[in-house]
Amino acid sequence: MVDLGGSLAVASKGLFATGVSTDLNVTYINSGGKIGDTIRAEANCDKFGKMLAYTSITFYNGKDQLVARGSHTK
Repeated sequence: MVDLGGSLAVASKGLFATGVSTDLNVTYINSGGKIGDTIRAEANCDKFGKMLAYTSITFYNGKDQLVARGSHTK
């Protein structure tokens, strides 16, 4: 999900051939819930340079608690 979210954040800046991942990190913070529960993700493109893009993705459970956060460099 971090890979997909980061790629979509880059694509939202108009670069639809998003390239390859050079770094990806996930930190799990809280329980996501049970099978069938909904997880909400927010993806942002933090910096968009000439060669690399840096993205961050946050995940929230149904109680709006932070579940995980990730970073992705493409």
